[in-house]
Amino acid sequence: MLSRARVVGWTRFVLVAIASTVSIIVPRGPAFGQADLPSVFLDTAYSPPTTGRLITVSAGGNFQDALNRAQPGDIIDLQAGETFTPDPLTPGSLSGSFTLPNKAGAGWIYVRSSAHDQLPPAGARVTSANANLMPKIVSPAGLPAIKTDTGAHHYRFVGIEVKPAAGVVVSDLIALGTGAELLEGDLPHDIIFDRCYIHGDSSVGGKRGIALNSKATAVIDSYLADFKLVNQDSQAIAGWNGPGPFRIANNYLEGAGENVLFGGADPRILGLVPSDIDIRGNYFFKPSSWRPGDPSYAGTPWTVKTLLDLENARRVLIEGNVFENNWAGDYHGTAIRVTVRNSQGTAPWATVTDVTLRYNIVKLAAAGIAIYGRDDRNSSQATERIVVRDNRFYDIDSSRGGGDPAITNAGRLYEMRTSVPAAPNFVTIDHNTGDSEDGVPVGGVLVAGEGPPGTAASFVYKNNIAPRGQYGVSGPQGSGEGSATLDTYFPDHVFARNVIWGPSFSCAIYPAETFCPSASIDIGFVDRANQNYRLAPGTPYKNLGTDGKDIGADIAALETMTVGAVSGASNPPTPVRENVVWTNLVNVIAHGNSLQKTSGCDGCEDAGATSVQQITGPDGYVEFTASEPTTLRALGLSNGNTDMTAADIDFAIALWPFGGTDVRENDVWPPDSPSLTRYVPGDVFRIAVESRVVRYYKNGTLLYESKNAPLFPLLVDTTLLTMNSTITNAVILRYR
Repeated sequence: MLSRARVVGWTRFVLVAIASTVSIIVPRGPAFGQADLPSVFLDTAYSPPTTGRLITVSAGGNFQDALNRAQPGDIIDLQAGETFTPDPLTPGSLSGSFTLPNKAGAGWIYVRSSAHDQLPPAGARVTSANANLMPKIVSPAGLPAIKTDTGAHHYRFVGIEVKPAAGVVVSDLIALGTGAELLEGDLPHDIIFDRCYIHGDSSVGGKRGIALNSKATAVIDSYLADFKLVNQDSQAIAGWNGPGPFRIANNYLEGAGENVLFGGADPRILGLVPSDIDIRGNYFFKPSSWRPGDPSYAGTPWTVKTLLDLENARRVLIEGNVFENNWAGDYHGTAIRVTVRNSQGTAPWATVTDVTLRYNIVKLAAAGIAIYGRDDRNSSQATERIVVRDNRFYDIDSSRGGGDPAITNAGRLYEMRTSVPAAPNFVTIDHNTGDSEDGVPVGGVLVAGEGPPGTAASFVYKNNIAPRGQYGVSGPQGSGEGSATLDTYFPDHVFARNVIWGPSFSCAIYPAETFCPSASIDIGFVDRANQNYRLAPGTPYKNLGTDGKDIGADIAALETMTVGAVSGASNPPTPVRENVVWTNLVNVIAHGNSLQKTSGCDGCEDAGATSVQQITGPDGYVEFTASEPTTLRALGLSNGNTDMTAADIDFAIALWPFGGTDVRENDVWPPDSPSLTRYVPGDVFRIAVESRVVRYYKNGTLLYESKNAPLFPLLVDTTLLTMNSTITNAVILRYR
């Protein structure tokens, strides 16, 4: 605990600050904004009801009748291996589809295979090889096999095969909502597909596996395949008229047009943007037998576009996935596309904002990621706050038919359309590793879009490794490589500590602190031949990042997050956002997730509490809301708790009693951080651990990036000095 002299020091600081009219700083310039993570993460733990009825539907039984009779808390067991086909004459079947009725109450109805106990355990993915353990729900006439009644809710399907009859093309094999609802209250919600095999016809395909025009919906541990069409888009999963939250985790996802798409059609609900989307641990894949020219090509020219497409989406976490095999078809081969679309011109509110892509592997594609600013045909909102961090790109090359003739005629890792018709804002590309096979042409590192110079706000490209390829960082119409393109198309940019390797180009055309080895062998990868992209000890770029980390991706964290993405054997750790639960209360009382000092010495560091929860890395955060601007207190993250002082908090935000705030690390003000920043009640502060780097935010704007590495586990730690001072609405995001 601080001595009385130390407390006087805090008071003296306050008095001096007031007397000398200290400048209160509001951060400006190229500091990038935070891409906010989903505000809700769905809990999809397998927990079948134990108090309801078991309704068994055997061979020849009536599944729709069982759905009609079931009540919340019941389980419907469908006979494994048997086929269930909707009868249009059965009440409630809605013209040839099994229909989920809207039931009163909030209990779950489980629909599961009678052989559910022989399936892979919860948390492990099924494959087509498990189909013999599954009942088959079949669409006989091109209609959805499963549809929802208005407002239907709380259904979980476990171990079910859903498919069309042989030779039948279905538009929406599973239709959650119609896509035409005008009110959110009419949408289905709380629906989970768990360890299901959902597929189109192997010969003629199908348009869409699951239409997510719903709320609170999850697809987990499932296998979706053979969604493919000629001259039409097709998707394994798509949603456009549902607000979320959505969870898509540990699935095999196969679709020709877009494996997963949000947007693509205008929502009918006014102002709707699909939000709080959690896409984690999936294997996005297109079979080579779909690719003309491949030795395995099966002869049908399916319409191929991209692996993941976001056209109207907000707060999206894309983490721990493997994106593999994409080529130029109807589009130029980009693996991931972030592009606002007001598709029919009726949704001018459409936006793509707050997207985080981290710990993913992207490989065997003609191009990596394309980020566009606004719709070039209809009015839309902007693309903003996109973070691409700690990803690995491999074999992104023009030999797969990539490249846009209007830009480079070759593949590229990143594309930023700066003038279509406006630039994306607050884009951060940080700590990624890109590579290609020797001798395979790569279009470039970063390509700016066509048209006049852009006005992109706060573009950050730092700590990345990439091959230069043919064009490096370049723009259209012959704009100069390197700084010339950056200054022209990204006037508000940070470009620092990047490795761009390749022969026969001048590093002087790039900003200072760009490193240009002539060959990949000079970088110092541990074992590039076997795709081990860690930096070996003693290599030039070890611990040389702007944050003291290795340049390139955090390979250890990436491997942890993607370990089961291809096999489906296990999910990566699950993020959970929840209220802080307080313990170790000293001279404070807790009001839910808030604290108030009620006793002790007024002005002394003798009050506080810590969280029960811990952040174990590599990511997480604590967030709180500023209340009164007249008291002195601090909140942050600590590796352990020994006392109630600020010196015990490793990473803290201090709120001063004159409306100012600053960063404190073990009660030391980092001299390169802002001296003081003004705050008002209602401002939201976040202390985040992002890829093992601690960053401080106010209302989503970066205040400071710490130079000190965190030591895990971290708990929330506080100190409250002024009597009746408060810590308000503390929330923690952690992995478990």
